[in-house]
Amino acid sequence: MASRLKIELIKARQNTYPFLVNDKNIKEMSQQLCNRMYVNLNWDTRDSDDVMVVRFEEVATNPKLMARLLYDHLGMDYAPEIDVWISRSVNNTSEDSDTPLAEWNQLFSTQRKSRDVIYSWRRSLPWKWIKIIQENCRDVLETSGYVI
Repeated sequence: MASRLKIELIKARQNTYPFLVNDKNIKEMSQQLCNRMYVNLNWDTRDSDDVMVVRFEEVATNPKLMARLLYDHLGMDYAPEIDVWISRSVNNTSEDSDTPLAEWNQLFSTQRKSRDVIYSWRRSLPWKWIKIIQENCRDVLETSGYVI
């Protein structure tokens, strides 16, 4: 195991803090957030053998594979129980999905249908904001492997 291992989780920031943003401050807020992300990403990846950059979308679309890769990167054994936990956590196939309790659990639980969460911001943000964010965050998005 290397002396210093780190995992950097990257998530496209189109959906970060939407409740704090409005038409007047979207440009400034996105610039500040993405500038910090860019600095962190470049600082963390300067010694790339020790750092594994993982995009949220990779974890959400293929969680078992990514968990195995993360454990391997950290030099840890991967137990079969991890696959069971992942299956329960990311599929969230509760049979009581129409009850008020199920709705409450969906809001406050860590269990989600992870594939549904990935691009939910596309339905909740105005297109003009998405264009501003993508332009202001171009460097960090491209460095992280996102295609704009």
